[in-house]
Amino acid sequence: METLKLGIDDAVAIHPPFYLNEGIKIRISEEKLQTEKYPLLTKLYETPKGSLSKVVRKTPDWPHGDDIPLFDDYGVSSARSVKNWVENEGDLEALSYLFREPTDDELETFKEEAEHNTQFANEHEVSIICVEDATLGSAAIWLCGFINVVKYATKNQEFLQRLLDIVHEWDMLKTKYLVEYGGADVVVHYGWYDSTDFWSTRAYRTFLLPRLREEIAFVHGHKAKFGYTMASGAMPLLGTLREMDIDLLYGIDPIQFGYDLIRTKNEIGDRVCLWGGVNSHITLTMGNRHDVTNAVREAFSKLATGGGFILSSVGTMSYPQIPIENIEAMIEAWRGAIDPRQ
Repeated sequence: METLKLGIDDAVAIHPPFYLNEGIKIRISEEKLQTEKYPLLTKLYETPKGSLSKVVRKTPDWPHGDDIPLFDDYGVSSARSVKNWVENEGDLEALSYLFREPTDDELETFKEEAEHNTQFANEHEVSIICVEDATLGSAAIWLCGFINVVKYATKNQEFLQRLLDIVHEWDMLKTKYLVEYGGADVVVHYGWYDSTDFWSTRAYRTFLLPRLREEIAFVHGHKAKFGYTMASGAMPLLGTLREMDIDLLYGIDPIQFGYDLIRTKNEIGDRVCLWGGVNSHITLTMGNRHDVTNAVREAFSKLATGGGFILSSVGTMSYPQIPIENIEAMIEAWRGAIDPRQ
């Protein structure tokens, strides 16, 4: 509500639920070994198809207490991770059993929440953006580790294909809930780890592109838009992103992540709405009002011509990390850009 008072375009976000299958037992344990500086934390899923486990070093900066989330940046760090969730064929069997479709009661609860969000969105004239949190390339990396996924893409392709088939089945199930019951205007696919930072262009087209195309077609078939997030390593994929028929690309960062704003606009800006333009971690957090104003003006001059541009920060935008005067400067510069009389 506060953002709407400022005149900023906002959205209602919906996250699809995950439902653990029946008959799964979860065990968590902690062990201190003389050979390890920090305690080892283990989480185990016992399923009828086998066990799935993850072991991490419980360092002082571990943010999850006595838990290990299945999909998590902190747990995948090679310095902290001792054992990955998925390392062999048996792990794939257990993984495939983890999640199920919702019961009638669970689906009814989700539909009621979605109807409430739709009513709010209609009342305040904002969009409904549905976010898929654990998706395809990102999920593979969280489950297997960064280096292992790169190795599998060249040396164990059948294993990687099976893993991605499991994750893709979850993605399609979540997408179905979002477009059929969630009232989605836009379904956003979390693609932070889909980029060429981790996948070659050939690997992207081999492993990710066919599954993404199926998801995009499904979303479009339900009259919703498909959004994609990629804040780094996107430039070699611009041609591929264009042919994928996505509607929106979030993460256009001119500083940290290597986006060439002019080239991006020229190559895909006539087909894809570009969302971003201002770096959060450096410009907004460490810069001054002058830096922020210049960043907004540059973003508009390079990305807004002909339309199809949404000005936004790229990265976390939170106070007090970002000085309030820089947030105010961004809003003022935005207003000046859309109304030069200001």
